[in-house]
Amino acid sequence: MPTVQHILICHNFNSFSYAANSVALAYKLATEGHRVVFLSHDSPENTIQLPANLTVVQWPGNRPVGWQAFRFVWRIIRQYKIDTVLAHAAASNIVGLVSWLLRVPKRIGYYHSIYASTVIDNAQSTLLTRLKKWRKQFFIHRYTHMICVSHHASDDLQLHFHVPSSRISVVYNSLADRGNDVLPAKATTSPITFFLPTRLDPGKNILAVADGFLHFQQNSSKETRLLIAGMGLQEKLIQEKAGGSGGLITFLGFLSYQEIDKYMQQAHFVVCSTLYEAFGMVNIEAMMLGTPVIASNIGGIPEIVTDGETGLLVDGNSAEHWQAAFAKACHLFLAEREKYERIRQQARQHFTQSFTQPQQLQQLHKLILED
Repeated sequence: MPTVQHILICHNFNSFSYAANSVALAYKLATEGHRVVFLSHDSPENTIQLPANLTVVQWPGNRPVGWQAFRFVWRIIRQYKIDTVLAHAAASNIVGLVSWLLRVPKRIGYYHSIYASTVIDNAQSTLLTRLKKWRKQFFIHRYTHMICVSHHASDDLQLHFHVPSSRISVVYNSLADRGNDVLPAKATTSPITFFLPTRLDPGKNILAVADGFLHFQQNSSKETRLLIAGMGLQEKLIQEKAGGSGGLITFLGFLSYQEIDKYMQQAHFVVCSTLYEAFGMVNIEAMMLGTPVIASNIGGIPEIVTDGETGLLVDGNSAEHWQAAFAKACHLFLAEREKYERIRQQARQHFTQSFTQPQQLQQLHKLILED
């Protein structure tokens, strides 16, 4: 009989976002007889029919930081005799530290971002960048193993944080499939719609995309529109840009996952304009729904999107590069409709073959339970 593991998973307990994969993993492990504790940032949902071996608890306070969170994790690990930890995002630092201090045998951390994000987000302060790098490296090395969401992220982790390759596994992100192999037809009447759902921060390069779109529209007779959704540091600037665009750019604000799906399905193209990216969930979300993505050719994105086959890649981040990208996309839709539809089908097929939830669960299940 296999040894029963006592496993702590730290993520959001919900059924729609990327965190749904962690929920599915918890259910799978618990139904196999392992003892699973799920530590959630948000209020847990749908906990009525939990397996007997699965316990869901919520972090104290708004964020998993500080002395209160430290004591809370310490108590959870000791109370449930945890021998394996899997931690995501904001929980990674404090969970890694506490599990290391308590000598939890298997400590697995997720590396979702890359070092460039720290550099860009702290562009005005070299000292702050160095401090954040040192801090991140300290917490990363509390783990016995790291999961990277792309080979690019793995290379980044080795280069900047000196984690040996033997302690790294690459596991691509995935989604529970909300699409359909029979793709709904796109509207053939104007306007051609570009949808950009993102965090509104400098590293996402939204202002350059907006300028490129307006420059394209000024020199084109094609009727198009750009829809931007999200929230973040540049929200006011995006609102001002949209307000001064004469209706060409619409700012939608924050959208739920269900609303994002709706806009993705209706759009002719989805835009991913980031300056740095370990993976880029928006790319596989668009593929899942059969909408071609126009994405920056950087970071881990080329591992996901193949130019001209499953989407379009943009070799540059200036307004001029994006102006050319919008022109190319419009030509594809209006003058090469067969190729456009082929890209839609190939993107959907690529998603089902490479980025569905069962594939990721199999890899994570093996990492957690193997000796």
